[in-house]
Formats: sequence, structure tokens, C-alpha cells
Amino acid sequence: MKIKKQQFRTIKVISDDKFKNNKITINFVRPLVADELSKRALLAELIGNGSRKYDSEQAVAKKLSNLYGASYGATVIRLGTQSILQVNITFPNDKYLPNQTKLLPEIIDFLIEMLYAPQVIDSQFEPHFFRLHQDNMIRYVNSIQEDHAYDSIIALRKLFYDNQSQYGDYILGSKNQIEAVSSQSLFEYYQSVIENDAVIITTAGNLELATIRKAFLETPLAEYMDTSFQWPALKVPYQVHGPRKQVKKYEGDQTILTMGAYLPIYLNDMQYFAALVGNSILGGSMQSLLFTNIREKESLAYDAHSTYDALEGRITIQTGIDAKNVERVTQLIKAQLKKLQTADYDKQLLTATKKGLAGGRIAGTDYLRTLTNRALINEFKQNEMSEAQWQRNLAKVTMTDVADAFKKISIQAIYVGLATKGSNNERN
Repeated sequence: MKIKKQQFRTIKVISDDKFKNNKITINFVRPLVADELSKRALLAELIGNGSRKYDSEQAVAKKLSNLYGASYGATVIRLGTQSILQVNITFPNDKYLPNQTKLLPEIIDFLIEMLYAPQVIDSQFEPHFFRLHQDNMIRYVNSIQEDHAYDSIIALRKLFYDNQSQYGDYILGSKNQIEAVSSQSLFEYYQSVIENDAVIITTAGNLELATIRKAFLETPLAEYMDTSFQWPALKVPYQVHGPRKQVKKYEGDQTILTMGAYLPIYLNDMQYFAALVGNSILGGSMQSLLFTNIREKESLAYDAHSTYDALEGRITIQTGIDAKNVERVTQLIKAQLKKLQTADYDKQLLTATKKGLAGGRIAGTDYLRTLTNRALINEFKQNEMSEAQWQRNLAKVTMTDVADAFKKISIQAIYVGLATKGSNNERN
């Protein structure tokens, strides 16, 4: 496979011998394009399940078993403004293997086979293999509507981003978009990815940078550092449009009320830690305002929580409630936001929240996936923050800091999955 000289490739290693396994993640990176979502997702499905040599899921599984139970897969993620086609393999640390086995060379050979020797016939993916996985993805996308909470999150995102479809559309695309992809057009897209995407390889475990560089040296993924290359900003530009509301009926017992709010504070901003703490106080734990005041005190929700995406400047609030309580819970959610803006809560909640976030950050270092994902995000940053500095910045956050941050918040979208015994209808 032809590799363009100017294709940027870099390797980042988190070396720690406390793990019994090692992890290698290969990230193919390009800007998000709405029309490419389904192709990229389908390509990950094919790369993750077969190659010319390992031409079925069973053959891949057998090879992984021979690699001492290694696990392998491919997926797509949206990282701010960028689309990541991510290939992962986890395998045992050599010191736990018999007969002084050196597993890394076999692992690299397997990765190169899966990535650069796909099942292709006459400039298209092998038709039966392609259709099998295309059908699998269509069935999965069709099944999402049965998970009402997840379906509501997807629908809210589309409502929140309005005409910014590269950010609002579902990461796998729609059924119609997946059906429109042909084996030939997907192979052409595959060639574009392999030849043009920038590549970030992140590893974690008992691996050294020099060892990894040497292992990839004679492969298409050999490191190529172009000093003129600059990563684009991950910060998602947002077009404020005011609150939009949509209601969709479905058969069921629990109504899902989901709200999307714009908080123009991003990962490297001065107020980032205040926003992080504020979201956790709002709905990040069982001590949070949403959980305590709406679920526990008012008994109006089966669940109530919030999440903060610091690359998108977006807070998502979701509650599971009775249909008759939609308006009341909506007002109660707004009241909790007001509490944040006026510092109207116990200081002990702030203290407990910061302790929880600090502990969670430290606990994350026990997971290989967390380490490789942090290394991926850090590649885009101009100034990587040390762990000690991260903890100090968190500890400094005050109630006033949180209030000042959350005075910037504005609700942009409200989506109601309305439980009813009737048919699915929508009104805007």
C-alpha cells in the first residue's frame, strides 16, 4: 500500500511495568465530515473482523488465541473536531509468558496484516464479507430506538447542533447512509484513509519508546515527524441558536427528558476546572443536586445525571421520569442550574465533589485504555499538564469559581422521549 511521504505519524508511549498486559492503539485522524461517518464506521467494522489472511471472525479469533489470548478491535470516535478511526490490541506482558517469549513482533505483524492486507477482490472489498458486516451495522442502528435513553441522547445531539451535521449526526450514520455505501466506494475510502490520515500510535504497559519505534520501523506505520505539521484545534465551534424542543412518542413506561446546554468553556480554558467541578456537583454523582433534589427529595425521577464534554462546550442532562412530570422536572432542572450560579448549596458538597474527581483521576491510571486515550488527547495540546498540576488546579476551585463559570450556560435543546401506549409521532 502506497504511503505518502508527508503523512504525519507519531508514537507516544506510557511506560509502566505494573501492568500484566500491554496495549497498542493506532489512531487514524482526519477532520470530521458528515458524509464520511458511515464509511468510516463501516471501514472500522471490516478492519476489526478480517483480512486477506484471516478471512473470517473465526480465523481472527483463532489467531488471537495463539497470541496468548490477545484482544483486538476497531472502532470510530468523535474527538472534538476530529474523526478517529481507532484500532486497539491488548496482549500479555512478556514477563508473564513461558519460555521467554517475545510477543511484540508477532503483534506488530498481526496489526499490519489487518490494516494493510484487507479482503479485496478487483478493487473492492470481498462482496460477501462486505455485505455481512454492512447488514450487521444496519441491524445495530435499527435496534438503537429500543434503547430509549441512548436514542434520546442521539436525538438531542442532532437538535443541539442543528445544521452542524458533522457534529450532530450519529457517529455511525443512518440506515440509509450505511446502505448507500458500496464495496467499491468503501475500498476507495479505505485507500484515502491509509494514504492520507495522520496517525497517532499510543501505547501503555511494559513497553519502551525505542522498542516500539524499532518494531514499527520496517512497516507502513514507521514514525514520520514533519516539523511543519500542526494539529488542528479540537475545540468545536458552536452556533448559538436558542432553545429548541422536540417530543417523540414511544410505547413504554418511562419518559426520558434530555436537555443540552452550551457552556463556552473548553479543555484548556482557565475556567475548565470550575466547569468540571460544577458539572459533577450538578449531576455527576449520587450526592449531586439533580440526584438529591429531583430524585431523592421530590421523588420525581428514576434517574438524574449530567455529563460535560470539554471539547464541545456541552453539558447534557438526562432524567427518567413519568410523562405527567415533564414541565415540573424541566423547571426543577433549571432551578439546580440557578443554585450553581448563586452558590446556593452546602460547601461540603464542593469538598466531596473535588475529592471524588481527584480520586477518579488517580484511579484512571490503573486502566490501559485511560492512559492511551489521555496520550491521544495530549498530542493535540500545546502544553501538556502534569498530574500534580492537574490535581492542584482542581483543589483551587471555589464555589465562586463555579458560579462564575455557570453564569455562561444556556440551554439550547430539549428532547422528550414521551412514554405512551400510542404510536410514534413527533412535534416540534
